[in-house]
Amino acid sequence: MTYFYVTDVDQAFHVATEQGGQVLEPPMDTPYGRMALLADPSGASFSVMTPTPLA
Repeated sequence: MTYFYVTDVDQAFHVATEQGGQVLEPPMDTPYGRMALLADPSGASFSVMTPTPLA
């Protein structure tokens, strides 16, 4: 899985879907940070993620 670091998962999610990306998992909070799973128009999957800062 390819992960792209973004500063705002929700904004990246909206841009990706507006540009033809497919939603596989909508934005969600995880123990590792906020993330979403998407696919590009050709079907290749990827995640966008804003990691939780380390303490």
